[in-house]
Amino acid sequence: MSFDPLSAQGIFNALYSGLAAAEAADRWLSGGVEGVAETVGVLGGVYAAYRRNLMHWYGAERRFGGGVFWRRRHESQAD
Repeated sequence: MSFDPLSAQGIFNALYSGLAAAEAADRWLSGGVEGVAETVGVLGGVYAAYRRNLMHWYGAERRFGGGVFWRRRHESQAD
């Protein structure tokens, strides 16, 4: 996962996803294969929530709509 620097979510989510991956790897190495799929699902939910919030905030910004930076963000919402 990657997070837009303006969202201030990068460091937190890097630490969280690293810890979650380490815990899933530990469970898997101990024979708990379901832990990996569960972790992937949780992290997928985190990323989906991030994308929803990002689209909301980028969509709400109207002051600089003519600028290249914001135009690209508005266009990327369709992705």
